Amino acid sequence: MQHETELDPMDLPFDLGSDIGIIKAASLECPGVYYIAASRGPFLVADEYYVVDDDTSMISQTAKRYGRRSQESPRFLLYDRNDKSSGCGIIDYEVAKYRYQHNISDPSGSTLHDIAIYNMEHNPEYFGTYPAPTCTPYGYTTRYHALMKGVFWIETDQCKETLAICYPMWNGDLSDGVMELGIPAEGDAQAGMDIALGYLFFNKTAGSLALFELWQLYDSLRDSGYIDYPALMNYIWKYAPEYAAAHNLNNQFGLNDTLGLLLNVLGDERELQSFPEDNIMISEGAGLRFLKIWE
Repeated sequence: MQHETELDPMDLPFDLGSDIGIIKAASLECPGVYYIAASRGPFLVADEYYVVDDDTSMISQTAKRYGRRSQESPRFLLYDRNDKSSGCGIIDYEVAKYRYQHNISDPSGSTLHDIAIYNMEHNPEYFGTYPAPTCTPYGYTTRYHALMKGVFWIETDQCKETLAICYPMWNGDLSDGVMELGIPAEGDAQAGMDIALGYLFFNKTAGSLALFELWQLYDSLRDSGYIDYPALMNYIWKYAPEYAAAHNLNNQFGLNDTLGLLLNVLGDERELQSFPEDNIMISEGAGLRFLKIWE
């Protein structure tokens, strides 16, 4: 992370030792807003925080309500950057807004658009919810069903159905092979997806693979009741058997053990684990109708 004005921790107007430990690095992001890295031990990795002066007018009262008040310096509010629910994304946004309004370049290269898009999932009450796209590669949306935040099943005026997935999810949660099956809307493709941050759209077969991968990551999708998981796996075996076979083979050899693979890369060698319960199975009697909407 790049910062606006580096500061000597000894010059900070607060003492947060009992709250977060020893401050290792600090910077002023805008008037009354500090970035700090702090650790509770000499050999521990530093955690990152925003510290906001409750007296500053640069940050809204709404944003201040998300902060945790310091016990040692009660005038200052803490936002843990490792915890998306702490409101740190809201501070990101308001600092970026201040810089934009004062013609100050953002050293991180972030824009108000991408900060808002990436934080809608965590703070929809501040940023709003992901809107359903009105235009798809298969025509205009006539009706839609939200399967979870940022994921919509859409019917169009060309009598086509498509799965729409918002930028933060398809860009971060889908495998490369499945992501490449998605199609952007024409206008987003022309602008460039890294600028438009638009949706990707998947036909039913590609959408079944995307939903399978999101199912592994999101409780909200599993708990929604909109997906018949045995039927989804049956559908994948029927219409994308190569994907199902490759997934199960990777699982057998531990190649789906993300944590184990990461630890091995970091030098902590350990045996990769397989997870038989995560195999794509065929369920007799479950059928192929994996969407429980519009019934």
